[in-house]
Amino acid sequence: MGDRLGVISAILGILGFPLAIIAMFSREGKAKSHKVTFGLIAAGLIAACVTLLAIKYIPARGMTGAAKPPARPAPSSLDRVLREGRVSVGAEPFAITADDAGVWVANREANSVSQLDPKANRLLHTISVGKNPVAVVADAGSIWVASNSAGTITRIDERSRRPIWVARVGTAPAGIAIALGQVWVTDAIANRVYVLDQASGRVRGSVSVGRDPVSIVYGNEFLWVTSVDDNRVEKLDPRTRRVVAQVDLGKELLQTTFSAGALWLTAPSDNRVLRLDPDSLTVTDTITVGTLPTGIIGDDDSIWVTNTNDDTVSRIDPGSRSVISSLKTGDQPLAVASYGDYVAIAETKSSTVTFVTKGTAPVDDSAVPVLTSVHLGSSPVDLVDAFGSIWVTDGDGGSVVRLNPVTLKIMATINVGGRPLAITSGGGAVWVACVRSNRLIRIDPGATKVSGSVAIRDLPTGITFEDNAVWVSGTTDNVVQRIDDANMKVTDVIPVGDRPLRLAAGTGGIWVTESARGSIALIDNISRKVVARVDVGKKPGAGIDVADQFVWATNFDGGQLVKVDPAGRSVVGRASVAVEAYSVAVEGENVWVTSTKSNSVVRVDRSTLAVTGTIAVGHYPQTVIVASGSLWVASTREGVVQRIDLP
Repeated sequence: MGDRLGVISAILGILGFPLAIIAMFSREGKAKSHKVTFGLIAAGLIAACVTLLAIKYIPARGMTGAAKPPARPAPSSLDRVLREGRVSVGAEPFAITADDAGVWVANREANSVSQLDPKANRLLHTISVGKNPVAVVADAGSIWVASNSAGTITRIDERSRRPIWVARVGTAPAGIAIALGQVWVTDAIANRVYVLDQASGRVRGSVSVGRDPVSIVYGNEFLWVTSVDDNRVEKLDPRTRRVVAQVDLGKELLQTTFSAGALWLTAPSDNRVLRLDPDSLTVTDTITVGTLPTGIIGDDDSIWVTNTNDDTVSRIDPGSRSVISSLKTGDQPLAVASYGDYVAIAETKSSTVTFVTKGTAPVDDSAVPVLTSVHLGSSPVDLVDAFGSIWVTDGDGGSVVRLNPVTLKIMATINVGGRPLAITSGGGAVWVACVRSNRLIRIDPGATKVSGSVAIRDLPTGITFEDNAVWVSGTTDNVVQRIDDANMKVTDVIPVGDRPLRLAAGTGGIWVTESARGSIALIDNISRKVVARVDVGKKPGAGIDVADQFVWATNFDGGQLVKVDPAGRSVVGRASVAVEAYSVAVEGENVWVTSTKSNSVVRVDRSTLAVTGTIAVGHYPQTVIVASGSLWVASTREGVVQRIDLP
């Protein structure tokens, strides 16, 4: 496990977002050479390719959250969760559970367990436990705590709040489940599940399982063990103490809960929850939630999921198997428990637990958008809404795909070759810039075929249409070219700043992002010269849009949305949105920004520049546009285009 320290260290240089959940593996001398230390590092949001390596060792909560509360009315198909209160607990609340005696929280840094009363909204007691408590379970009148660094399991009497026994178990206990009068504990280092006598705490045996088993839950008369290194779920019979079935799901998993007759698993790198049928061991549903889903618990009629990077909790209806509401929480919600009419959310950064009620009021602005995806099978990059269709450049496929915006069916695939990147429309045609062949392609939308092409400067990454001409950036040569749309001849080659990437037309001319210079430049479309330049910060991204007399650009390295007044030619506002703020689109009172790090689209209020929401999308969302009342996102590395129908 020590070799992962290098991976974690490399992550620390990544810029900008709130705390990311990182599991560190430390060596504390020979006697502790295999102890796992789970920690939180003040680093930026992790690159998509290494996110799971950094967060996947967050330990399991076993049967966390599953209380047996009084019956309550069933919620409507859509509901809003209303905040009730917040209680301070010990440092770094890491796991949470509930029973009739209240809510119990394992505080990783404080080495304690807190007992809370959600009805009175207060802390009742604090109980000291072994170092690094990372899992807590309430069952059989006791509280069971796994202390990872101490290598112990503590059984606490919930009435006296005193330990009944403390047992040493394996090298790195991570998850706990109670089944058939025995305690089952995963060991993330030994790759085993240990069986303890519930009365004495003595180890009665162990079972070999996959690598890095962290999550264990009991349901449908079996134990379910998730091994994150193997991407595996194992079905363990507690009567025979043998693994009777297993399935490799092909993606890294984190937390599990058994509810509504199925196993539900969080897949943080994909921003999804998987539903696994316990009999066939097949994934029946894949549900998109918020960014970096970590904790999960099921109650009578809902599945609750904490999304650590966008500070939300998603509520899934297990019947329709879809997200029916979303709650904005405090900083870094990591674990969740259900208690009667309440949901308890452990917020790690602020060391608090927030209680909310499960209301039945109609959804307002917190409603969850509806996402519909079409898989193109390759690498969609850029989008344009034109001639009643959505046109998509497919870089690896060397083609342009025409989509029906209502059905999302592929209407046509047009081969253009040369790695098409940027796309726009105007003058009765669709225009495509190809970065490998360095050609501008004209497509006739009526015939749906290529109707002309012309050679242009090296690496054309940006394109727009204005004043009966196509304007294309030449990134290698630091120029913007103007091509007459009628005769397809290059009429002007305009020098600009270093590494021009994207273009937008409007408000005085053609605006271009100058990536290496940290600025955006204005080209007058009459004199065809640069007439203004505005510094927006290091490395402007691929995002620039002109709307309502303002220019909107993204600052890729700084994770910002920048608002520019073209009349005063100055920056008039900034919003910190997300690491690797990429493309931008303006819609009504909102500005939408994609983040290629967090695989999300961030909503920003156009007037206040406050971040008002986040939507998890596919892997590496490069482009967002607004068309027909919906957002459209091209997620390049996942090969999908998603339509987001806003409430």
